Amino acid sequence: MAVHAEPADNNRVDISGFFWSSGTGWKLLSKIDTNRSGKPWYLGGLYSFVEQWTKGNTLENRDSMYGPSWISAEGAEWHQVMQARYSFGTPENHEHVNGYFNAAGNNVGIATGGDVEPIASKNQMFNYNVEDEQPAALVDFNARVACITAATDATEMDACLVEVVSVDCVESTAERGSCTAVGQELYTLTTAAEGTGAPCTGESTLCVTGDFINPEDDEEEGGEVEGDEDPIIKEEDSAATKVQVMSASSALSALLVYLNF
Repeated sequence: MAVHAEPADNNRVDISGFFWSSGTGWKLLSKIDTNRSGKPWYLGGLYSFVEQWTKGNTLENRDSMYGPSWISAEGAEWHQVMQARYSFGTPENHEHVNGYFNAAGNNVGIATGGDVEPIASKNQMFNYNVEDEQPAALVDFNARVACITAATDATEMDACLVEVVSVDCVESTAERGSCTAVGQELYTLTTAAEGTGAPCTGESTLCVTGDFINPEDDEEEGGEVEGDEDPIIKEEDSAATKVQVMSASSALSALLVYLNF
């Protein structure tokens, strides 16, 4: 459950209550406008309770657990509530009431009725364990707060609570060494991000000249280089050698131009 309060005109305050379940997600329970009666508009003195409505059913078993809870100012970080104080009234059945800490769920519990034994003392303090991370439901609600506070009526507020499908971006960029042609696209977007999913960070990346070497070029160039070992080039006649080298160079240049074309 989440409660949101914001100041209104004429010394009043708007308070909205929301409920979350795994089957429905977040739902607006109610939004009320009430007089502040000179008190601060923000939430304070928060408490939960197990209610014993009439004297006729005082021995019916009731048990509930609360927390861990979180609180935040608008736009500020959420902070975990670290303590809870247990108390009870005396006009009701105070002989079968008890407060306790449930370590397994990190909750503070209140039990009443039946054979409940009053082990905890009145005004006893219970400490919560520090949570490593916020509940997923709270993270989801926090992502909707800006929309909720901007809403002007229940219809707009309900629209803020429509379940958003969160899909992470799936993308990849191949290595430039995999290029086989100039202008080849290396970036691939498999799935675009949706809702609060992780956004895409990549962008179009094209192969450019120099990113790759055609294997056929390697083979052809290798053949020409090996041709330089022709015994004719190694003749002592310097004139013949000069002509032969020039001839080989010209043939190689022509070959490269042809392949690139």
